[in-house]
Amino acid sequence: MIHIANATDSIRGDTAKKLIDFCLNNSKYMILARKHREEIPDLDTLIDSAIAKEKQYLREYTVKIEKMDDCELRHETGLRSKNAALKQINESTRERIRMIEEYRRLKYEERDRVVEDLTAYGIVKKLITIGSLATFPGIFDLCYFKASEDLTRPLAEDVFSYPISFGGYDFEDAAFEDVQGKVWMTICSHKRSFDMRLTDEKYKIFENLRICHTMI
Repeated sequence: MIHIANATDSIRGDTAKKLIDFCLNNSKYMILARKHREEIPDLDTLIDSAIAKEKQYLREYTVKIEKMDDCELRHETGLRSKNAALKQINESTRERIRMIEEYRRLKYEERDRVVEDLTAYGIVKKLITIGSLATFPGIFDLCYFKASEDLTRPLAEDVFSYPISFGGYDFEDAAFEDVQGKVWMTICSHKRSFDMRLTDEKYKIFENLRICHTMI
């Protein structure tokens, strides 16, 4: 798997259209995020699950760091010692868990109708998550739409468009999921960045688009 990111925070015009066409050709769904607005009956379960994922990631990343040589460590973390890298990831995880715990106090009063209202736009489902696929912290609705040229039109003009508006709703942080159910492309609207994971075969096709990018 080849992991790449954008090399510039400005992807507009013909370049944007080529990139979004590539996303459409390789995706079943486009996922758009919006801040969650209504009461969550199982909020504690959502929070407990998010914390469990943070702890699991910490365990897995700790094992990964322990196996790195000095060169890999500097490339992956920018640090020169494993102790420093482990301290950094532990502190980061503790802070993320602290922020997640704060959500137990949230109260909502709105009734959200995004799924009912956007049926004509091809919405398939809505998932409630802590953090979008590109942004943390925050509680988000991840809205899954059938990938279509109409919905991606703002992105085909400026890949980092914000907000992405239609049907009376505003969205951010577009992502794309393939037919296997794998999210392979995420876009952060605010940081103006994308993160893409491609097979060797798909990367060869992407290279032919001549879109400036960097390897991760």
